[in-house]
Amino acid sequence: MMKIFSPSFVEGDFIKRNVVYLFFVSFFLFFFFFPSFQILAAPPLIVQVEIQGNKTITDDEIRKVILTQPETLLLEDNVRKDIQAIYDMGYFLTVRALKETVEEGIILIYEVREYPVVSSIEFTGVKDNEASELRKLTTLKAKEPWNYRKAQETKEKTFNYFKNIGYTQAQVDFSTPSGEFGEDESFVPIFSINKGERARVIEVEIEGNEFFTDPKIRVFMQTRFNRYFDPEVLNEDIRKVAGEYQKGGFYFTRIDIVDLQFFDKDRTRWVRVFLKVDEAQRYRMGNLSVKGNQIFSDKQIRERISPRKGEIFNTAKLRDSIRRVQNMYGDKGYIYAIVDNSLNFDHDKSMVDVELLIRENNQIHVGNIRVEGNDRTKGKAFKQTLLLDSGDIFNANKMVESWRRLYNLGFFEKVEMEPVETQDPSILDLVVKVSERERMGKLLLGASYSSTLGLEGFIQFSRDNLWGEGKMVSLDCEFGERRSNYEISYVDRWWRNTSTRVGLNVYNKTHRFYNADEGYVKNVIGGEISLGRPWFSNFNVFVSLKRETSTVSEIEGKELPHDLEEGEKTYQ
Repeated sequence: MMKIFSPSFVEGDFIKRNVVYLFFVSFFLFFFFFPSFQILAAPPLIVQVEIQGNKTITDDEIRKVILTQPETLLLEDNVRKDIQAIYDMGYFLTVRALKETVEEGIILIYEVREYPVVSSIEFTGVKDNEASELRKLTTLKAKEPWNYRKAQETKEKTFNYFKNIGYTQAQVDFSTPSGEFGEDESFVPIFSINKGERARVIEVEIEGNEFFTDPKIRVFMQTRFNRYFDPEVLNEDIRKVAGEYQKGGFYFTRIDIVDLQFFDKDRTRWVRVFLKVDEAQRYRMGNLSVKGNQIFSDKQIRERISPRKGEIFNTAKLRDSIRRVQNMYGDKGYIYAIVDNSLNFDHDKSMVDVELLIRENNQIHVGNIRVEGNDRTKGKAFKQTLLLDSGDIFNANKMVESWRRLYNLGFFEKVEMEPVETQDPSILDLVVKVSERERMGKLLLGASYSSTLGLEGFIQFSRDNLWGEGKMVSLDCEFGERRSNYEISYVDRWWRNTSTRVGLNVYNKTHRFYNADEGYVKNVIGGEISLGRPWFSNFNVFVSLKRETSTVSEIEGKELPHDLEEGEKTYQ
């Protein structure tokens, strides 16, 4: 009988003795049955970025729009973005990225092919004087490569030019270069213009209206006597008039353009507009029901809804009321709450029942707050300015107010706030992106001369956001024959990392006055210290202490004016 197991077999011995065989079998299976498997390696280093193929557009202009720079890693995503950015410049027909491997790393090459150079720009369908005016507006320029983006801008400016002089139905198109052109070939883009017909409005005639008079309706409209007729403006006018009717309870009002009569009179093309109004039925507010609410009671929600029962049904008021309810939820952190409405019209009673359908969703809290772009400004500036902190209920109004306060500091050219979703649906991280101002200081030097004060000079220096801590210092000096003023100010917006604002100011001001008979010297030395604290969200309360010593003395050979006394006085 064949023995299957040896009496000396020990558990695990088989694996130990065959581990090498298992390794080679696994290796074989991985590379022959999973050929797509690759060993990950770090991206190579870019040692040089070259631009090739450009003739008119300089290397520097192209380098301004690309992300990839020498001494950075070769990342496919960045290269793809670079190619798109070069295309978006509008000057190039083709853009390719090539790489050359050298001992030090990778030479990345962007190979471009420019569109042909525009030799001149032609306009057809217009008079010579109009073409001359249009050439002043063109973004597309001669002696530069053709640029599709600038051609589109030129098209829009051309259309607006004719629209502003009454050709509201003007059509503008332009030719583009084909893909086949020689190396030194030039291109003449042609802008084809069909101005269409223009006419002035002589009158708007209205029929069917009773609630609003003809003059009242015309007040709502931009289409009026002697203005150029524009169908788009007329349609917007109709929507506006219908909206005014809805505010008055006429929900189903309809306004139609019955006729447009064009005619010539006194060498002018005119149009008479005929409108017909169907005011339909007027409605009042009926019952209000609320569904889906748990956070707020029916009463709390109804208090914010208008119009009230029996009042004229005003759609604008209802929309504003729904926004108030939405904000009420947002203040409590339910920023994803949805407040919808359903209108049920009772035509027999001329009433509208309104049903509010509320989906409250999750209450949102603030997760991590991340600040980006603050190279100089330190964290306490954001800590003291932002009204939201990690763990707080997410309040959209506080986020907007925080944005305003940060921007008003004056430290940043741009401030953006972006809520970011996390794995927890009840938590949003907040990313604050800032772009700091390059110059936070000022230095002014100057001099002046007048017959009264003589020769004077001044020096003004100020520096804000010192050390990135929100502190500010300023120096103001004026010196001359008749006056010498020196003043130093210092402000600490967040003293000792608190919301207390401290201000210090010291000054020494001397004024010399004299004429043929009278003269005096007045010297004022003083200082002021102030402490401030926030009060509510938009106010600060300050307490100031000021001490000042004023000394008046005679000038030798001159008399004091009769309303002055020589000596020293102190004020505080």
